Amino acid sequence: MKDSFNVLVIDDNADLCETLALCLSKLGCDVSTAGTAETGMEKLQRFQYDAVFASLCLHNLGGMGIARWVRKNRINDTKIFITTSWKGEFERELL
Repeated sequence: MKDSFNVLVIDDNADLCETLALCLSKLGCDVSTAGTAETGMEKLQRFQYDAVFASLCLHNLGGMGIARWVRKNRINDTKIFITTSWKGEFERELL
């Protein structure tokens, strides 16, 4: 039986990344972080995660691109959550 829930937080905003990691840790998760999409995908290739929290607006790829990559390259049931600190409205097609 698995001891912990392994989570990866990918966000290029260090404050948001740290805050989300702290919140998830307090819930009992084993949290890793990545400051870029590329670093996050490297970690996803090396380690098994139960969930990924990826920023919608990451430089170069973004959370949606990471979600597509995870779905294409992962066999397990990694859950993907897209996060954002955007305060405006989203285009309907993006949602």
